[in-house]
Amino acid sequence: MTRLTIPSRVKWEVLIVNNNCTDRTDEIVKSFEDSCRSAGYSRLDRQVPRARGERADLALSLDVIYHLVEDRVFEDYMRTLVAAAHRYMIIYASNSDDNREYQGPHIKHRKFSTWLQRNALGWELLEHIPNRYPYRGDYTEASFAEFFIYGRAKAK
Repeated sequence: MTRLTIPSRVKWEVLIVNNNCTDRTDEIVKSFEDSCRSAGYSRLDRQVPRARGERADLALSLDVIYHLVEDRVFEDYMRTLVAAAHRYMIIYASNSDDNREYQGPHIKHRKFSTWLQRNALGWELLEHIPNRYPYRGDYTEASFAEFFIYGRAKAK
């Protein structure tokens, strides 16, 4: 992230979700705070934000949805994501309700596309990009997440 170059005219922020798992999130965030601020981050949050009425042409959700294990938190996050997106959403997540294989208390797979169909009228899937390295039991070699690009029906 410290190598990321963002034009000064672009307003943006980094949202870091700490779901209290054992991945040392707080320690890692602390180690990057100074370099991230000097790289132009406008704000470094450590939790899912409440809707603030902020909107952008594109809202990104990367590796977040399957970490939202509480239903209320998932609902709030999805509403915030949709409200933040003016034209496009890119979601990198699993898109399945299959939780048969236990992957720890910090993982809950959800078919978020069903939520979007029911709750985000006017949005449509523009492209699904399957993972080149699908998960087959080894987290160090692959991921169960894939890219889903959504646009407002009139965004084409």
